[in-house]
Amino acid sequence: MIKTKIKLALTLTLPNIQPIISMNPLPFTNLRLTIALLLLGAGSTHRACSAVIAGYEYGQSPASVQLISSTIGLYNALLTTANTVMNFEESLKESTVIEAGWANLANGTIVEFTFGNLVVNQPGVDFWLFEARYDAGNFNFSTDYNGFATQTSVGSFIDTGLKRSYYVIDHVGTGGPYMASVFVAGIELSNLGVPNGAGVTKVRTITTNTGGDPLGLVQAVPEPSTAMIIAVGLICATMGRRCREGW
Repeated sequence: MIKTKIKLALTLTLPNIQPIISMNPLPFTNLRLTIALLLLGAGSTHRACSAVIAGYEYGQSPASVQLISSTIGLYNALLTTANTVMNFEESLKESTVIEAGWANLANGTIVEFTFGNLVVNQPGVDFWLFEARYDAGNFNFSTDYNGFATQTSVGSFIDTGLKRSYYVIDHVGTGGPYMASVFVAGIELSNLGVPNGAGVTKVRTITTNTGGDPLGLVQAVPEPSTAMIIAVGLICATMGRRCREGW
């Protein structure tokens, strides 16, 4: 019996090794396959190259950013922690997200973010919008699911606890750096009429005041579903019982 339990532990720790238990191998093989499928399902909700900003996990950054409608005026300026000149589109698709952005977007500014892979609506937050909090920006949000016909407010921003010093580069020159807190707001596709399981590739932010200082929009990485966690727990409980019973 002791030898059997040791072999079972080795099989669970090294899933690529074929089951070596001679006693009743079929149920064990099916059980192991079930666990593997459940764990694969859990992993599929997480991007292989995900990153975290102050506890907010994200996957895709936009493949491209386009200014659809705006008046880039005297008070619009590039925000950058590295004092590096870049254009509007580059600043909002910058891979580290919060290290660059744009200050003082005019009321009515529409920015389109295009993602390389389909962003599927799953339970919970689907996108994170980061902002440098010099002023409180207000934004609406729309998607290509229905041709950008439906808009919803981004909602409340939350202080991430992070601070960054940004250089401000405009038509006059470079100022700063000036310290700003980094805020974040979550957007759920369900609030835009996108059904669970359906997806989008293009999303738009619409500035509804003159205080918007966006840093970037990224795809949120969802947590494993409660049902999946319960299922894995039940499987593990069953395994423990069968081990005690000697299979």
